[in-house]
Parts: sequence; structure tokens; C-alpha cells
Amino acid sequence: MKLKVNPKELNNQKIAWILRLIAAAYTINKGPYFKIVAYNNAADEVEHLGVSLVDLWHQHREMKVTNIGPNIKQHLLDLITKGESKHFDQLLKNIHPAAAALIKVPGFGPKLAYKLTQAFDFPEKGDQKILAYLIKLADTHQIEKLPHFGEKSEQRLKKLAEEYLRIHQKERYLLSDALQIAEPLIEYLKQLPQVEEAVVLGSLRRRLATVGDIDIAVKSSAAKKVFTSLARYPFFESFEIVGGNKGRVVLSNGFRVDVIIAPSADWGSLVQYLTGSKFHNISLRGYALKKSFSLSEHGIKDTRHRKLHHFAKEEDFYHFLGMEWIEPELRENRGEIEAALKGKLPHLVTLEDIKGDLHLHSSFNIETNYDLGRDSILTLAQRAKEKGYEYIAITDHLPRPTLSVDVKRKLIEERNKLITQAEKETGIRIFKSLEVDILPNGELALEEEVIKLLDFLVVSVHTSFALDITKMTERVIRGLSHPKAKFLAHPTGRLLNKRNGYRLNWPVVFEFVCQNNKALEINSTPERLDISDEVAFSALKAGVNLVINTDSHAARSMDSMKYGVWIARRSWAEKRNVLNSLPRQQLEEWLLKWVEI
Repeated sequence: MKLKVNPKELNNQKIAWILRLIAAAYTINKGPYFKIVAYNNAADEVEHLGVSLVDLWHQHREMKVTNIGPNIKQHLLDLITKGESKHFDQLLKNIHPAAAALIKVPGFGPKLAYKLTQAFDFPEKGDQKILAYLIKLADTHQIEKLPHFGEKSEQRLKKLAEEYLRIHQKERYLLSDALQIAEPLIEYLKQLPQVEEAVVLGSLRRRLATVGDIDIAVKSSAAKKVFTSLARYPFFESFEIVGGNKGRVVLSNGFRVDVIIAPSADWGSLVQYLTGSKFHNISLRGYALKKSFSLSEHGIKDTRHRKLHHFAKEEDFYHFLGMEWIEPELRENRGEIEAALKGKLPHLVTLEDIKGDLHLHSSFNIETNYDLGRDSILTLAQRAKEKGYEYIAITDHLPRPTLSVDVKRKLIEERNKLITQAEKETGIRIFKSLEVDILPNGELALEEEVIKLLDFLVVSVHTSFALDITKMTERVIRGLSHPKAKFLAHPTGRLLNKRNGYRLNWPVVFEFVCQNNKALEINSTPERLDISDEVAFSALKAGVNLVINTDSHAARSMDSMKYGVWIARRSWAEKRNVLNSLPRQQLEEWLLKWVEI
């Protein structure tokens, strides 16, 4: 296959995917292991950049991107400037194009994808066509005839392909990717003399985990001048006037952004109307109609006197209806209107409330089967201090099962010494922990002799997602039952736009967590944001405590805490609901209280 891309359509996610594809090509071609690691590390780096890599290159700032070696940089520069790379094409020349589509499906590794595409006549283009062909092969029992395959593995592959297709029926952008596009444009607009204010709208303003569109509202009385100035935006490609006050900007990376202009007098009404959600606005309109009011982006019309009331501030729009201003994250028709009328809206948790991060991975070589972090324990602690945190936890993945208990113990003891040193040097309280797998039978994949060297455990599921809801619930509860297991990390295992995750009987889990001094994590990794705000909303109603962590594998990723806080806010979480908003002493009392169950 040949890798041909449109440079204008390259964004961080696409570049990261290409880097992972090259890592897969090295795997298939039995290339050097260090190159596989280098390309996967580079993909991680690009995926978590706070700014567009293409924009960095255009601004000649590429040297600020760490963990990407000069050779990989040069190959990426070829992609960005020419849309192709001879080096990448050489690596991919013996690989069927369909393998690239199959590798995108969680559960399909490079070797499996290569084996399938060598055995069958897959279509060369179109992810949906390729996966539909695989499903057809499974339905006609062709795959099970291959060596080392069988009916169970064939049906598993079919299920994975079907789930992937369901998730990708409509393309949605990760919240982080959408903000990466919108925020620089917002800053550019705010600097224009004719612009008084600019904000994002819709699901992006409400901070959904994924968004379908990027819309921006601009407060200005000079729409033509704003639209003319947009053509000078550094990443502008083209522009289309949709209406007198609305235009669509196409950026150099292919993203389309709708820009709506509103005068000061109507600003509050327009921003409220276009923030949504649809169901929030429907419910709000229903309430207003009972008061003989009609709502629109232009204001509130008194239908009895045919008078239109204009609102320069969104807060005044809500106050006119006799209610508190409702935070955008709450506008999902979950009772926020009734609460606003009674003056009983929650005081939502803020990023400033967070006192520490309890899920961090360091570069200490703990000999795990999973990825190591990029940065040292000391570097993570220093970053925590810069952020004003009082504490963190180092929660590296557990050592691989094949190691002896004695080796594991020595590794943990060595790491504990480094933690103590970093704690003394920074003044940050650093808890000694590990992220420990819950095995399919509910047991923890770590011996008690090793566990006793740790302050507490983070427990999680990384394998056997196909268990039914009853068995998976029993598995999770048994894993959480260990006295030192304090919270369940990324509680459904979902990967946004890739995998739905496993199912749990939430009422049963909530009851167990509440009764046994445990908590559920909101994982702030932009690709996870797990648990969802819907589950977290139900959890809080049941009295469950939350922890918001970044699951960072690099110090810079600790900045992703804001994404988890937004999910918590969407779930109506207050500071009192989030355990890592507690001061150090109170947090220690919870973490170090081990209860036999």
C-alpha cells in the first residue's frame, strides 16, 4: 500500500494514527523493536499535544515537540508538506491497504490484520466496506478454516468489527481535538478591534466528551469587518457566507467552523439559544409558554403584549424567567430548570478545587507488560508542585505476572525509595501505589507480599471485556473488595470513537462502593473520559464518591485534569463529592483507611 494524504486534512489524531500504522508495519516486517517503541511513543506525544502539530510546523516551532526524533520529524515533515513519505511507503509496500483499516479496530493487532489480508481478497478502500467484508467472511465461516482460528475467535472478530462500525456511523470529534481547533480561533477573534466577545457554542460549550460541530458566536456590530478579518487568520483556507450574520470558515486542516455574529443587545439571547441542549431548550420553552412567553435567539417575547425583550447578558435571560443562571454543563434537561427556579442548583466543582492527582505513571522500569510513563517520579512531583497540588500517587502498572514475588518485591522497594526521595525534595505527599488488574475471576493480579509494600491500590479491568453484565459486575466488586483497593479506574474501559467498553450493573456497583468506603474514577484522559457524565450523575444520586485523575503517562498530560473536571460538572458534582479536592490530611484518612470486607 501507499500512504497518500491531503496535508490540509492532517490533524493530530490523523498524524498519530499514521505513526501507529508505521509502528504496526515494523511489527509485521519484524523490524527493530526500538523503532516500534519510538513510533508508538511519537504517536502518544502527538495525540496529547495541546496544539496542532501542523500549526507548529507552519510556525517553525517543531523543535518544541519532545520525544520525536529527527528521523521521524523529517518523515512527518514530508507528509505535512508533500502529503507522502518515501520512507513510509517503503515500509508499507508489502502490506495490503485493508490491514490499515483492520488495525483501527481495538482487538485487531498488526499480525492478525496481516494474516487476514493475506488469506482473503479484501477491498482496498473504505473502512466500512473492509469491515463489512470481514463480517461476511465470519458469517460464511471462512475465517475459522484458517490455521490457529476457530468458531469462537471468528465470532469474536465479527463482534469487534460490528461494534466499531456502530460507533463510527457518525464522525464526532474528541472534546480535546475540537478545543484545539476552536481556542486559537477564539483568541484571534478577541484580538480584533471590532469584536467585543467570542465564545464556543453547542455541545462544545457544554463540554460533551465528543462533539459533532464547532460553532462560535462573536459579539460585534460590524459583521462584514469580522468576516473580512477571518481571511487573515493564519490557518484560514476558504470562507462561505451562509447568511447576513453567519459564515462558514474552512481551515487549512480541513475543519469547518461556523461563525455567528450578534450585536450586543441580543448577545445573551443568542448564546443561550445556540448553546442548547435541544432538550434543555424544549423544556425551557415549555415553562416559558405557561407564562405567555416565547423564546428565540433574539430574546423573550411577551405574547400578551407582543413585546420583545432583548438580553445583552445570558444571566439576565434566565433571571427574567425567574430562575438562577444555569451553567452550560448542566443544560441537559436533568432537572436543572426546576432546581434553578428553586435556587437549588449545585455549586459545581472547579479545576481550582483539585488538590492532587491519584493516578500517575512514571518512567521507573517496573518490568510491566504495559506502557511505562515518560517522566521520572521526581519530574511528576515537580509538575504537581507547579500546579499547586498537595499530593499525588504514583500508580505504575503492576510488574508482569511471570516475575517471581521476590523480584517484584525488590522492584517495589527500589521504587519506594525514589518516591521517598522525591517527596523530601518537593514537599509533595507522594502515595505509593500500583494500578492492579482485576482478573476475570475477580482476583487481583498481585501477591499480598507485594501489596503490603503499598499505601493503597488502584484497580482496573484491561482484559476479557466480553464477560456478561452479571459476571463483569461480580468481577469488579470482588476486585474492589480488597482492603487496599480504594477506587476503580476508568470504570467501563471505554475508548471514545473506538470502543464502547464493558457493561456493569451500576445500582449494584453503587451500593457496594457506598457501603465500603470506595470510590469511582472519572478518568481525564481525553480518549477515555470514563466514567461518562450520565453514569457519574446516577452515581452521585446514589451517594457515590468520585476521584478525578489524569492517568498521565507524562508530566505534561497532567494538564488534562480539566477534561475530567468538566465531566464531573456535567454530572452535577460539587467539591464535596470529589475526594481529591480534600486537603492532604483528610485525603490520607480516606486513602489509608483499609477495611476488611
